[in-house]
Amino acid sequence: MITPFGYFAIGVVLVTIFLTIKIVKRINDTGCFGYGYNFLLIFSVVSIFLSTSYVTLQSFNVYIVGTSYEGKIINYKSYEKEYKDKNDDGRIKTSILYIPIIEFLDENNKKKQLESSTHSGDIPKIGKTITISYNVDENLVLEHSFTTFLLLIAGFGFAVVFGFLSIGIIKYAFGYSMDGYKQQFINGFFIGIKICSVLFTIAFILPIYNYLMGKSDMPLWAFAISLISFIGLAMVCYFLLFKRK
Repeated sequence: MITPFGYFAIGVVLVTIFLTIKIVKRINDTGCFGYGYNFLLIFSVVSIFLSTSYVTLQSFNVYIVGTSYEGKIINYKSYEKEYKDKNDDGRIKTSILYIPIIEFLDENNKKKQLESSTHSGDIPKIGKTITISYNVDENLVLEHSFTTFLLLIAGFGFAVVFGFLSIGIIKYAFGYSMDGYKQQFINGFFIGIKICSVLFTIAFILPIYNYLMGKSDMPLWAFAISLISFIGLAMVCYFLLFKRK
């Protein structure tokens, strides 16, 4: 039986095939290589845009709509992730990532145990109390950590960039002129920079607040770096948002 995600994936493939045919006809490159190359390129751009947009919007929804709870790390899982080491002739290596399992009481005082959405290379500390956001509709747990904020901002940046690329592909496929698209992309890029700068500034508020309230065990030097970064980013946001140039 095909799941809703399966129907969505089929739809993405069909749209990609349609856009590929129109673009190949426009550039007059009807060979097998032309079809295959353009299909892979379009499918990659559209897939990255849709996936990053979905994950980012889902995570932001949990932060905004979800409820904050105090949770405790009771266990963790691990898995291996492969990557290419550029400093070692591109050889494939593996690293171990850990997924904390968090226990907390929901609004109905029911005990829940869910995996955190944050995967990191550091072994989670069993028994550590952390602040999380949880939304029943999403069934997703997000930690209130600097790493989580950085991942959200990175996902938002990818969504903006690949969103503009997807728009460009669609416009080109339907025969629109691309003369003004470059300027639109630049304008959108700088809008993305402004939004990401504001989000980065907000992200530094949480570790600073937790340290001052005694909820964080980060060292003093890390607090100093967070504070200096927050002040610097706040100044950058001021110039980006309130200065014309």
